[in-house]
Amino acid sequence: MTPELPNILISAKDLYLKAGRNDLVEAVSLEVSEGEIVSVIGPNGAGKTSLLKLLLGLYKPDRGSIRRRLGLRVGYLPQKTSMNPFPEKKWKPHSRKPEYFPSSMNRCRRFREESFNG
Repeated sequence: MTPELPNILISAKDLYLKAGRNDLVEAVSLEVSEGEIVSVIGPNGAGKTSLLKLLLGLYKPDRGSIRRRLGLRVGYLPQKTSMNPFPEKKWKPHSRKPEYFPSSMNRCRRFREESFNG
């Protein structure tokens, strides 16, 4: 584990990540301290997601170092994920009337039953 960093949650120095011949992340250094709000912006293909995955420890950098505060917990929701708890039900996104449940009570009841009864 890394030594304790006062007020710093994540520190990255000189990060590099390659995919084949392509540089996904090149010479990135940053620190994120307590209370800071960080936005990562840039065009498609600029390496934003790759950088975040490096910082989260989901990817290993080809070069550079990443230090995280001991005990740091980070929540992560991937860009592409399915949040539909009822994948067997079909719905039309532009319809005015929902066609997948007669009422919200049925939806809640059904979700509870499927969640606890397998």
